[in-house]
This record gives sequence, C-alpha cells and structure tokens, in this order.
Amino acid sequence: MSDKSSDSTKSPLQWIQLELIPLPHLSDEPRLLLWWNPENRELRGDGTEKIMAMVDLALADGKVENAGSVYEITDPLGVPSQLAVILAKVYWVVPEPVRAPHETPSDDDAPKPRLQ
Repeated sequence: MSDKSSDSTKSPLQWIQLELIPLPHLSDEPRLLLWWNPENRELRGDGTEKIMAMVDLALADGKVENAGSVYEITDPLGVPSQLAVILAKVYWVVPEPVRAPHETPSDDDAPKPRLQ
C-alpha cells in the first residue's frame, strides 16, 4: 500500500549541495562545498568566487572544451548540464538536493524505492 498523499504535499527541494572534489591530477586544489539554486541562478558557499570566475570565463568564451568535445555555454547557473561541464574540468561533483544552504541532506528527502 503506498501513501501518495505525503508525496504530493512535499514541496520540491530548491537547493543542491555540491561537494567538489579535485581531480587526482589537481590535488593542490581545495575541496569545496557549495549550494546552488538553479531556479534563482544563485551560488553560495566557500569557494564561490573561484567557481564564479570559472563560470564567467566559460560564458565569455561561449563554450567549454572537455574530453575532446565542445559544449556551448549560455546559462550555466540555470542549466545543470552546463554547470556540470564547467566543474568537471577541475572537480568530481557530488550533488545532493537540500531544502536550504548549509542544511544537511535528510533521509526524509531521499527517494523511496517502490515495489512494483
């Protein structure tokens, strides 16, 4: 028996916690923890200035080259795939939806497996 009423009353999570882990060949880079709201195109947390510099450079170029491919960049703070390709040049990205910046992801927010 499934309880769909509780699923439909939950508001969607507006923020995404981004744990940024430097790629192995860039071990001098610090790990960063940021919070991103794609709807408001907002980024918060330690290292925001560094990431915004990467975003601004990609926007100025209009593209990012990564792994032999070229990706058009038009709205990286609003389009998840564009922000991901910018960050992937330097970091492994571990995203986690949260209700607000600096909030720990909750087990209640995790998707529940459903039996079919």
